[in-house]
Amino acid sequence: MYVISFLSALSLLFTLFSTPAEAYLGPGLGTGILGVIAGVLAFIVLTFVAIVWYPIKRFFKKRKRSSEPNDPNKNDIDKVDTL
Repeated sequence: MYVISFLSALSLLFTLFSTPAEAYLGPGLGTGILGVIAGVLAFIVLTFVAIVWYPIKRFFKKRKRSSEPNDPNKNDIDKVDTL
């Protein structure tokens, strides 16, 4: 908590005592920022899918399989767990 407070105070000091910069921000910068935002959002969604969704999906698939009655005519190939 103290680190966040310190960084906030430091950021405020830098903001208050900064001088104006004479820099050109071209149109490519906006596209780059949008690309970074899209990449971060894709990372968050794919992380959620990989960590949360697949184990839940596998659990329900195994649960459904275990509730089915055993059929002696059924091949063992149907029981293979694939992703």
